[in-house]
Amino acid sequence: MEILTIWKTGMKFIVVLVVVLFLYMEWGIYKLYPWLYWPAFHPQSSNGLRILIIGDPQLLGYHYTENTVFEKLSRWDCDRYIKQTFLLTLNHFNPDLFIFLGDNMDEGDVATDDEFKEYLERFIRVFEPVDFSKKAILVPGDNDIGGEKELPQPQVVERFNSYFRKDSFIQIKFVDFLKVNLLTSTNEHVTAPPILSDRYRIVVSHIPVMGQYHYFINEVMKIHPNLILSAHEHISAHITYSNGSGMVMDEYPWAVGRKLQTLHLNDKQVHEIVVPTCSYRMGTENIGYGATVLEQDGTLHYTVLWLPSRFLQLYIYITLVFVLGLMLVLLAIRRLSFRNRLYTPFPMRVQRMK
Repeated sequence: MEILTIWKTGMKFIVVLVVVLFLYMEWGIYKLYPWLYWPAFHPQSSNGLRILIIGDPQLLGYHYTENTVFEKLSRWDCDRYIKQTFLLTLNHFNPDLFIFLGDNMDEGDVATDDEFKEYLERFIRVFEPVDFSKKAILVPGDNDIGGEKELPQPQVVERFNSYFRKDSFIQIKFVDFLKVNLLTSTNEHVTAPPILSDRYRIVVSHIPVMGQYHYFINEVMKIHPNLILSAHEHISAHITYSNGSGMVMDEYPWAVGRKLQTLHLNDKQVHEIVVPTCSYRMGTENIGYGATVLEQDGTLHYTVLWLPSRFLQLYIYITLVFVLGLMLVLLAIRRLSFRNRLYTPFPMRVQRMK
């Protein structure tokens, strides 16, 4: 009986441990993470512009994953994780503007019209607090419209544009935003008016303009940007382009920590910030949202709001379930063995004692 009591005590301990870990990983860690790992921002200024940058959410679709119970649960968990962490950034950062850098869906380029509409509804539910008509700038990625290997189909591009604002030139406060699309090889950005001396120009692109895409630099430099925001690579990076020498200097990856990184948009260099993915399903360990505050004097404060590892949480769940299941099996075997000894016929027990 003592063995059974020990097993029961162990089982109770495992169950309590599972409950405590579940509450911590599904609730507690999201309360502690900003306090432990995210830098503090100054109180909101009426002059500065706060921008939250979302790279490659890539909400999972139905073509590349089987429609099993496991995959349905996987899609639900991924959407839930992105929504939960996104709301966390809103409470911590309180942005004026949201920039979505493409690959908003994982299978938008191969989706039927009905599937695309369903993906879109999921996307809006995940990022529900965003006013996409007034406070958001969104560019398509190769997983939204295609184009990484060949030019995207015009009808797919038009379908995407029909749901979101298509203007390539947007003015917000003292900043001019220009959408650049390497995927479609369009040149709408070159029609932007000349930049004024008291304004800054930020180019928004899914694919990095610099780095390995050197041939596109000259096209973009014609519109005289101060800053380029891009994604696609699923990592954090910082690239600079010298207007004087035409040289590209990069920092791959850019280890943005808890302290704010400070750049100056008046230093005669063009800065490109590559924002990591915010989805744990993209096969990279470090994921997060880009957050930047641009002051009217050209000072830019930037950081990545790194996120807790969902894969680590899931591995812990799997390990605990395995241990719990193993203990249940061993307990069942022990109980069966104990019952067999308890109900063994008397003559057989006497015979064993001889």
